[in-house]
Amino acid sequence: MSEINLDNPIFVYYINVSNMPFSRVQQLLDDTNNNFCKISNITFWIVPITDNSNFANKIECIYQGRNHNPELMDFISKIGDVINSNEIDSIKSKIRDLILKYLL
Repeated sequence: MSEINLDNPIFVYYINVSNMPFSRVQQLLDDTNNNFCKISNITFWIVPITDNSNFANKIECIYQGRNHNPELMDFISKIGDVINSNEIDSIKSKIRDLILKYLL
């Protein structure tokens, strides 16, 4: 386990795994981790939720980091729009759009 970099924001992804077989849960967690670990300027934690089948998946920023910037806050506000769809391609598209907006 690595040391937490407090310069970066910390996001928690609460993901509902109720009524899923163990192999599906493992694959879902691995895929999610692989997609978000590529982002070097955030800390990302995954918290599986098993006790509530009505729980909606969500991502929350629990710490804004010492190097807080408005572009990241824009990302935070928009990521919730796509996370309930469980479509990682949609999430990737939103991230690309935000990065391009920042670069242009």
